[in-house]
This record gives sequence, structure tokens and C-alpha cells, in this order.
Amino acid sequence: MQFRAQGLSKRQSLIQAGYSISTANQAKRVFKTEGMVSLMENFQHELVDAGLTTEYWVGKIKEWSESESPKIQQEAYNIWLEVMNTEESKKSENPSRKITLEEWLKE
Repeated sequence: MQFRAQGLSKRQSLIQAGYSISTANQAKRVFKTEGMVSLMENFQHELVDAGLTTEYWVGKIKEWSESESPKIQQEAYNIWLEVMNTEESKKSENPSRKITLEEWLKE
């Protein structure tokens, strides 16, 4: 799930997680197995139980991006970097997308 969140394809995610190439070539099947579906559902329930809903994160991201405090914006950016730039994602030779962030400050 971590590799999927970082933008890797299902196949690439399985390879990074240590699955064989032949298993990774059947990625759609793996992600539809009862165990994987159950794992994803349990994870979603735990997030919701902890109050980490999509609405919560959208609100937080909006709050951070609209903040007039450079300190809050920098802290939000640092959190984003920590989540998106793990060692595993740096090892990926073929990322499926590139995410950039550009900020314009009023002076």
C-alpha cells in the first residue's frame, strides 16, 4: 500500500514489496484477492476510526496551503516530503509520475 500511495503502479508496488516478477505480472489478481481486499478495508476502517478521513486531509491541506505563515507552510512541506520521499521511493527506477511543488510568496 505504501508504494501505491507513492505513485507506483500495482506491478511496481508488488516488485518493490518483494514479490516475484511472475506474481507482479498478475497484479490485478493479487489486489483482488480476499486477503488484500480485507487488508485494505481494515486499513480504511482504522484511518476513519482515528479521524483521518479524506475530508480531514483535504481540509488540512487547504488550511496549510492557504496559510499566510511561512512557518506553517514550511512545516506542511516538510511533512509532505517525509511522506513522499522515503528511501523506497528513491530506489524506484521507473516512477509512474513526478510530483512537483511550486510556491509564490507575496513580498
